[in-house]
Amino acid sequence: MGKGNILVVDDDSNLLEVIRMRLESAKYDVVTAQREEEALHALKEEVIDLSVIDLQLEKTDGISLMEQLHRINPDIPVVILTAYGTIESAVEAMRRGAYSYLTKPFDPRELLFQMDQHPHNQKHCNRQVCAEDFPQLMAKITGGFKGIQRKSEKNGEKHKN
Repeated sequence: MGKGNILVVDDDSNLLEVIRMRLESAKYDVVTAQREEEALHALKEEVIDLSVIDLQLEKTDGISLMEQLHRINPDIPVVILTAYGTIESAVEAMRRGAYSYLTKPFDPRELLFQMDQHPHNQKHCNRQVCAEDFPQLMAKITGGFKGIQRKSEKNGEKHKN
């Protein structure tokens, strides 16, 4: 199981492939889409933890696509990716629901940092830890209670004498 399932939407197939390879090398599962219809279909068919969307797509803009994705899944965090980065466009993207904003060309380490910092990643890890560590956690809790019970019984015996 990877760190999370990321939907990446960009009409540049070369950049899409580079982002996919970078994220997969960091143990993310990646679904790619070049068009709006593919992205909407992917979100309806798969569990997506986070999406990275290019601001300028062939038929639409990334913010409009983000809003469509949010109508399907209001909780999906979205990172807007753009070569046309301005303060105004970043503020607009965040105001309309983007979690974060990256400008092209981007440092691959910054992309990975953004993915690792997203709420989906923390929530995913917490679910995984809870499921994997539950037996050990219960053993510690019940073991602790048994230890308290034994001490209490010993103290009761001392007081009876």
